[in-house]
Amino acid sequence: MKFISSFLFALLAITSMTFAQSSVSEYSFANGVKGITFDSMELVRYFAQPDGGIRVFLFMKRTGAIQKKNGSLMSGGKDQIWLEALGVVDFSKDMKVVKEEVTFVKPKEAVSKEYNILAENDPARAATIATQDDCTDKWGLLEKYPELKTEEEVKEVARPKMYYDNSISYSMLGLKPKAFDKVTYTLKTEASQAEKDFLTKALSTPGNYDKVTQSVNIDPYRNSSTKDYWIQMSDPVCNPKTGSVLAHHGHVLVGQMGNRSNEFEQELVVFDKEGKETARTEIKMEKPHDLNLRQVLITETPEDNTFNIDGIVHVYRQNYGFGYKKTNPEPDKKTYKFYQWNAAGELVAETNFDVAEEYVKVIRAFHSGDKVSLLATATKTPAFYTFCFDGGKLTCSETLDAGHPLAKGLGFAPSDLRNFDWKYNYSYNQKDGSKYVIYELTHEVSVTSQPGTTPQKTLTPKGYVLFRVDQTGKITHTQHVMRPENADAGYKSRFNSFPTENGNYLTIVKDPLIGGASSINVYRISGATLEMTKLAEISNAQELDSKQLPKANNMLFFSRNAKDQRYNLMLVNN
Repeated sequence: MKFISSFLFALLAITSMTFAQSSVSEYSFANGVKGITFDSMELVRYFAQPDGGIRVFLFMKRTGAIQKKNGSLMSGGKDQIWLEALGVVDFSKDMKVVKEEVTFVKPKEAVSKEYNILAENDPARAATIATQDDCTDKWGLLEKYPELKTEEEVKEVARPKMYYDNSISYSMLGLKPKAFDKVTYTLKTEASQAEKDFLTKALSTPGNYDKVTQSVNIDPYRNSSTKDYWIQMSDPVCNPKTGSVLAHHGHVLVGQMGNRSNEFEQELVVFDKEGKETARTEIKMEKPHDLNLRQVLITETPEDNTFNIDGIVHVYRQNYGFGYKKTNPEPDKKTYKFYQWNAAGELVAETNFDVAEEYVKVIRAFHSGDKVSLLATATKTPAFYTFCFDGGKLTCSETLDAGHPLAKGLGFAPSDLRNFDWKYNYSYNQKDGSKYVIYELTHEVSVTSQPGTTPQKTLTPKGYVLFRVDQTGKITHTQHVMRPENADAGYKSRFNSFPTENGNYLTIVKDPLIGGASSINVYRISGATLEMTKLAEISNAQELDSKQLPKANNMLFFSRNAKDQRYNLMLVNN
């Protein structure tokens, strides 16, 4: 039964019904259930009631003892045992307790027909908290509460019926293209619900895919020789829907251009799902250039939980051409090159643009269709820059000083965002054609575990930045979430946004703290302006997890406070 297995897995639930209009309602199980306290409690199920209230089922454990009845006398009760019980609590719509029930699971130590369950293994002073009339087996619980037999409304995880994960293999030392690696995943016959539960919970294998691999030799690549060959410049990327691979290579001509020819001559090449070359752009530059930004442009497809590659952007700037001598002693530090390709590998934009100061770093690209905007940081001034491109033409260039709304929304200093590692989280396609884009920020630091040992590099989470991008690809709003000062740098934070029916996002930000607890903040984020409204805060939380049900505008949290060990129930209304 689903009820039995959910004893071990459910700690938090999200309602799909409309409850009280107030933002937050709370209840603390300081006195347990029906005056009986327990060492551990888990939220098993919940049911909305016709009057707007809610019924919750809790699986609970505590220690106690069994006192058996022999004739007219009670005996035993000195051996401590573990007790299990089901708590049922009915709440009104404002989270006031209406009714409480506790039913114990009959202990295996209870061998007599009549017995008492004691609060502790000291019969002389222990209180009786239940008798045989308050006990049943787990199947009896299902008979007593038939609603537990009903299937939970669970949002199915969308999965593609087939997807590709193709790539290019390169030689280990020279990074020369060696083979096209074709990898195809095909979803097996749809499993039953019982099979899904077993695969997901017992084996952690929700996918259930067949994998087929094939390698196509492409060596020697472009008839390469020891003095004329191509090398990998960036990681190849695969469109999971079409199987096409976009690869970026540099041309090595030994003894030419200061042995830095790959900074002068490059290519963007596209292979189809079978490894056949379908498009190629030669990138030839008169001066040596660094790749300042390379970003794959994608659109999420939530209907199958994959994405489409819309294209790719390269931004270059001149460098000195370091080698055995400088090939470009006086590089132009204010002129950058912008390249844009579509998903088919066709070059749709190639243009130069100027920046306001030297060594501007382009840190992120955003797009809508073929329209692209860039976000950059300065080095000498505390400012951001944005650039817009449409059809290969620069259509806007703006400086964002510290007082600009977009700079304020970013929150972090330009120097920080310049040095942080940006990790793509997700992008939501909104009804008005705009996008809500989330990035996680981390920073690489060296950590020495013990004196005298070699420092190990680790990524320290710093927070998140959010963007709203309109139909022209332009950034219209920004927002940020910084980690608290007492966050534990050794653990990742969690940022989950759930779209609601009113165009907003119910967002949970969980930060593990030094000492073992976590801070959980619940926000409403406007899809139109990214304005953040804090709905709830759960401090020092333990034992909290989340899952969303369809059309969920309310969330029901069940957590344990790390300081006083009390369990709490919180209903947050979006």
